[in-house]
Amino acid sequence: MQTYSIQQVSNLLQISKDTLRYYDKFDLVCPKRSENRYRYYTEQDILDLRYAEVMKFSGFTLVEIRKVFQFKRAHNVNNFPEILRILDDKKMELIRKQKLFYF
Repeated sequence: MQTYSIQQVSNLLQISKDTLRYYDKFDLVCPKRSENRYRYYTEQDILDLRYAEVMKFSGFTLVEIRKVFQFKRAHNVNNFPEILRILDDKKMELIRKQKLFYF
């Protein structure tokens, strides 16, 4: 399995190393650690980081993103309604904001 250093991920995704460390501390994306305690990111970690950046751009808070990721990582189909509820709530919030802005 291919892994990437924090520097490689930072360069690839244009996310600062400090932000990546914060995401790890916040349990948003938790890369594997080597014996020397260096972080090594997998392809799935990189995909999750990309999703997180898109969700942040869409107005999701880090707490909301973490919750979606936790439900997703549980691999339990019973979590799908909760994920859909979170996404639908955000959609409605964005619609309300849009109406305030344009009307």
